Amino acid sequence: MRMLRLLPLLQSALRLVLPLWWALFGMAPALSQTPAAEVVTPQVRATLVAHAPQGVQAGQPLWVGLVLNHQPEWHTYWQNPGDSGLPTALEWRLPKGVTVTEMLWPLPQKLRLGEWVNYGFEGQVTLVVPLKLSDAAIQANPASIPIGLTAHWLVCRTECIPQSAEFQLSLPVQDRSNHIDPRVQATLENQPHMFTGTASARIEQGHLVLKGTGWPAEAVGQKVSIFPEQNEVIAAPAETHPRARTAWQNDTWQARLPLSDLRSTEPRQLSWWWVVGEGAQRRAWHVQTQVQGDWPPLPVPGAQSSGQDATDSLADRKSTRLNSSHIPLSRMPSSA
Repeated sequence: MRMLRLLPLLQSALRLVLPLWWALFGMAPALSQTPAAEVVTPQVRATLVAHAPQGVQAGQPLWVGLVLNHQPEWHTYWQNPGDSGLPTALEWRLPKGVTVTEMLWPLPQKLRLGEWVNYGFEGQVTLVVPLKLSDAAIQANPASIPIGLTAHWLVCRTECIPQSAEFQLSLPVQDRSNHIDPRVQATLENQPHMFTGTASARIEQGHLVLKGTGWPAEAVGQKVSIFPEQNEVIAAPAETHPRARTAWQNDTWQARLPLSDLRSTEPRQLSWWWVVGEGAQRRAWHVQTQVQGDWPPLPVPGAQSSGQDATDSLADRKSTRLNSSHIPLSRMPSSA
């Protein structure tokens, strides 16, 4: 039980220490080897790819994608990792006149480990970043555009391993034919739509009540999976939490969600992904809500919530996730 009271502090330490670990140690194995378009570890095969439907030209749409193929039982994390973990981070090395914009995240899954719920990815996933080429970039690099990337990810099963790798990709400028990558295309096609109905959020008796009216007809009545973009505001299980309640009435959906025991903020605006469907039929909507009502007092760090029936075994499982180790990367030749 003593360990349980320390969990909020240990979880915060995980989020602070791992980026520092990456900065100091994570790149060391990669720097000693020539960057390639593909990197392999025992847990993940990572490949940097390009998607250029109109060819590599200034002013034409162009995307690069980091394809992560996870070994069975291993996963990496979404922009909000949930109860534990860290999102994959990308650092670009680009010639002058080439710019990237915000990453386009794929639809996440809820991943369970005991009583923990994380948001992330298993199997194959492709993280996509839009790329912009200027005329100056083409003139300075008439044959090909070099794209360099250092990627950091935390891959977990019951243990977690921080990994970093360097990638290099050459985009042929002279080749005006289209380059279609179906993995990038799939991520683009499954980006969340903007919710065009009305959405609200309010604080009510220690819960956050979400409400959405004006859903598309094909979504009405379906189970809605909730993914908040902000971490540690609501309890990570969201609609699957034992104290959560959801209901439909015509085209109006409402969810009553417990707040996170680790909450340290009182935000007045929250962003969400509301997801319906299963497998390849999943569809998502991006929703922004203003928060109405008064937040309850912030939880005291280290205090145990009343009525919580936690066990030392759960604490042991959670602390195991914090004992991360780092392994060197092995490389495979870039596929032509």
